[in-house]
Amino acid sequence: MRACVLFYLLTSNKSSSSSSSSSSSSSRSFTFPDGTPAVFSFVADENGYRVESDLLPTPHPLPAHALAQIEFARQQKAQGQSQSEARYGR
Repeated sequence: MRACVLFYLLTSNKSSSSSSSSSSSSSRSFTFPDGTPAVFSFVADENGYRVESDLLPTPHPLPAHALAQIEFARQQKAQGQSQSEARYGR
């Protein structure tokens, strides 16, 4: 099955690309044997290299307590206070 899918991908994919002086992009698309379409976009620019697709996994949202800790740390940093100063009063 693996070789069959690989052969299918190699023989049925479509691609396009473009570039400028500061960025480059391309895309690849194909259809899985079950009929599911797949589109991947590749971009390299001043923000680095990234791949974009609805098929890529995304991280779970952070829980509320983690967001609260991040906000608390941001507030301390804005006040010029380090973690050890906040923790030990130094």
